[in-house]
Amino acid sequence: MSKWICILFIAFTACNNSFSPTQKSIIIPNKIVLNTDTLLQLSNGVYLYQKQPFSGYIQSNYPNHKIQNIAAYFEGKQQNWTYSFFKNGQKEAVRYYHLGEKDSLHTGWWNNGNLRFSYQFKNGNYHGWFKEYYASGRPLKQILYVNGKDSMGKGWRENGKPFMNYITKGERRFGLMNAQLCYSLEKEKIQQ
Repeated sequence: MSKWICILFIAFTACNNSFSPTQKSIIIPNKIVLNTDTLLQLSNGVYLYQKQPFSGYIQSNYPNHKIQNIAAYFEGKQQNWTYSFFKNGQKEAVRYYHLGEKDSLHTGWWNNGNLRFSYQFKNGNYHGWFKEYYASGRPLKQILYVNGKDSMGKGWRENGKPFMNYITKGERRFGLMNAQLCYSLEKEKIQQ
């Protein structure tokens, strides 16, 4: 019995680590600058504050002063976690960056609390599952990426009918690819 517990623990830990940041965290200074600060500039993809690469947090606010977005930066590039919020303060998205590149798991939600997307990145490229959902919670599409290239994908209309189901061999995709209807369906009846 304890053998199986060890195996499950190792498997869970290995799976869990594949979704966590792949690089060591860099310590971000506890300095917050609003995105409206005139001393903050974006130059060639690098944020500068008083003409020096910025390390700290850049915050965007809604007109009601609630936080819209807060992102960590190190030497002018996004680093560590970025959080986005809806106007009501509910979390909208969580993303991770390493030296300006998308990394690890990026997750977003609809304003009703249902999962909107779940994307996996490695060194700025899609790597792992790319999943999107309708506001109802039903799956929209799931695509498996390996180092930025898709290897297979499935997609469904909100009524559950497939519009995409393919695999990739070499550089070619085989199967159903983003099929578009010639007419619209509502409750499986043709709408004119």
